Amino acid sequence: MRDILVFVGHDFFGRDAARKCEYRQAIAVACERANRDGCTGNEGVRYTVAYGDTRRRECPLLFERIRERKRFSLRAGYWDEIRAKIDACDYAIFDLTNQRVPNPPILNANVVLEYGVAIGYDKPYQIIGRVGMLDAFRKHLSNTHGIQLHQYDTIASLQAIIEDILTDYPYRELRAEG
Repeated sequence: MRDILVFVGHDFFGRDAARKCEYRQAIAVACERANRDGCTGNEGVRYTVAYGDTRRRECPLLFERIRERKRFSLRAGYWDEIRAKIDACDYAIFDLTNQRVPNPPILNANVVLEYGVAIGYDKPYQIIGRVGMLDAFRKHLSNTHGIQLHQYDTIASLQAIIEDILTDYPYRELRAEG
């Protein structure tokens, strides 16, 4: 079984722990379904999701990879830890939505920085955002034509998009590496 670590960068919803939990539960269900159902040719792959605030006990594989690579000290600063986590992952999904400012949709600056780190490390990635984010994405980030932005409007549609991404995109992009 090949373990694929997927870094998911997203807004942490401020003090709204219930929304953050609901958001991550949708991603967990999508990951479980992708692991169970997979897609043609995707057998033998198991996805594990990691976040910027993932702890060692939640995802030992992530921290094993960080230790093996010896590129970053986890005792350094916050961004060193984020960079180490993105570096250790095989794939990334970034939700650029600032969940605390619903209208008009704006980008989450921290997630945009994480997205830039993934680009710098040449990681395969997908971009997602709430419906309406396409204009903000195109307006504030240059050279984005040709980059697909998957849009969702409910937790159920978020879950469906993540499941689709996990059962399609990583397989095509990681197959050449495997």
